[in-house]
Amino acid sequence: MADIPIYKTLEEKKKLFENDEFFIINTKAELDRWFEYYSSNFKKEHSVDFIFRGMSEAKYKLFTSAQRFWITDNMEQWKPNYSYKDFVEELVNKAKLNPLLKKIFSLYDYSNTERDFPILSLLQHYGAPSPVLDWSYNINCATFFAIDGVKRNLSAGNSIDNYVSVYSIHKKKLHKKKELLSILDIANGIYPPITEFRDFGNENNPNSNSLFILSDFETTTQVDYRGPLKVKTKKPITSLYNQNIIPQEGLLMYNPFKDRPIENLFNVKLHSEGQNLHLEPFKCFNIHKDLTEYLRRLISTKYGIKKSMIYPHLYDDSKEIKEAVMNSIVR
Repeated sequence: MADIPIYKTLEEKKKLFENDEFFIINTKAELDRWFEYYSSNFKKEHSVDFIFRGMSEAKYKLFTSAQRFWITDNMEQWKPNYSYKDFVEELVNKAKLNPLLKKIFSLYDYSNTERDFPILSLLQHYGAPSPVLDWSYNINCATFFAIDGVKRNLSAGNSIDNYVSVYSIHKKKLHKKKELLSILDIANGIYPPITEFRDFGNENNPNSNSLFILSDFETTTQVDYRGPLKVKTKKPITSLYNQNIIPQEGLLMYNPFKDRPIENLFNVKLHSEGQNLHLEPFKCFNIHKDLTEYLRRLISTKYGIKKSMIYPHLYDDSKEIKEAVMNSIVR
């Protein structure tokens, strides 16, 4: 079994990300300033301008779950001439045979090829490996994922083992350069089969950094959306039969490479040959685990971000509604 590459120190990690005063947050005063700035109301006017991701360990690189399976299990050795993209396509094809998924997609009139990328969204949120990585338009949702269930390592001090991370990409700035496109832009407004992306991302070129996003909250990158977040696609690609994506205000980033984490794709030589996007390093905020309980209560009390909202179970909500009605009658 192979090891997943990790960052050994925050100093090593810093080289891959944008220089920012909040790269390391050690005190409550620093955390309060960061929280006030990045959770303030001014971003509500531009609901899809920024995207965020939270990680419970700062040492982890931004690999997808499919990449983790591929690397740790040395899957390249399992079968002659078996590639990472074969693995991804087989996940999609097996999912298409599932009787429940077949019934759902038929009911909503999705053609066979339109099902591929919605299937990746379902795989991602219900435990199977996928080549996509979760992001959120809401920094407080991303922060929840960074701090949920975190326990401080008493012996780690201020080493990287005692930090969580929240990542931030200024997507609107990239869209103005026609970078970090959605699948709808790449495929001219339709959902293509995943087989069309066999040549997307050149594994033989170390500077190739092709990637795209999957989102129901945008249609094309040429439009500046304002106001509250709304589903804008005629056929949902991420939220169909998926309760999680809406409360999490989520979108997905498709990474076609077998062993390149997302941050590496934002750090390539722009003028080398190959499929090069002009992606600059993005922000990373590393927060000491001593502060996570305070931060958990902060996002819960101020914005209502807690596990029951992030991972909805409608049975529980229905019971609460019934109890509220019954209690109101006896008062």
